[in-house]
Amino acid sequence: MELVIVNFGWSFDPLFTFNFLAVFWAIGVSMIALAALVHLPYRAVLVVGLTIVFLHNLLDHATVPKEGFIGVLFDALHRGGGLEYAPGRGMAWAYPVLPWIGTMALGYAFGKLFAAEVPSALRKRALLQLGFSAIALFIVLRGWNIYGDLLPWVDQPTMTYDLFSILNTTKYPPSLLYLCMTLGPALLFLAWAEGRELRWVGPFIVFGRVPFFYYMLHIYLLHALATVAMVWQGQPVRETIFAYTLDPKDYLDNGFPLWVAYLAWISVVVALYFPCRWFARYRAEHKEKWWLSYL
Repeated sequence: MELVIVNFGWSFDPLFTFNFLAVFWAIGVSMIALAALVHLPYRAVLVVGLTIVFLHNLLDHATVPKEGFIGVLFDALHRGGGLEYAPGRGMAWAYPVLPWIGTMALGYAFGKLFAAEVPSALRKRALLQLGFSAIALFIVLRGWNIYGDLLPWVDQPTMTYDLFSILNTTKYPPSLLYLCMTLGPALLFLAWAEGRELRWVGPFIVFGRVPFFYYMLHIYLLHALATVAMVWQGQPVRETIFAYTLDPKDYLDNGFPLWVAYLAWISVVVALYFPCRWFARYRAEHKEKWWLSYL
């Protein structure tokens, strides 16, 4: 899916001269790793997840050569990067997988909180403790620039830009602090939502039921809209195909105000709600088609 369906959606390059290993590569490799980890005791899976998430940033400044098998393996696991595997053909690791393996192991262990035998009050208390702990750890480590991210924050001319610098953590690969600042508030939201009947969440549940279907559609729709926008601005169609020979300077004259980007984002989400709702209903009504569960 990553190398064929997703990559073509991002590139529109029928020759596949450049391939990104991104979201589905990371999910796929993490699932393979988890297929092995699930044979371990629950606490062992939890320890593996915690160890990777808390300690992988020790590798941030490791002096591993870029060349050779070890260099490529280190790029794929932690550093990111790319290589030219044939003349005019390349590949890049947009999502190094090691921290995602740790995150998925924690998610697997975290699922124990949602077992049927766990009382709602106990689950809510645990979610609050975990959420506040993650946020507190972020504040302490990031505030003092101690550890947990490849790039420390830098003092800025104003408090607003200080805040931007502090929140500008590393996602590729996801640092300990990035995971704390995203998963911490998410855990607090789960605690708040525990036991509540939320009438406004219907549209979100529609997307949540068919996330794979939505993801694939949104890539193709976004790239198609970007192609139209670039041609409208005078760029030749050939430059809307992201091939290995792409020169970034070709795109310096393109762009729209930020409000247009937000408008495009909202419009795409609203437009895709309707096919996602149809597919969610179709899949629910045709359980005999087992293969639909993979979409």
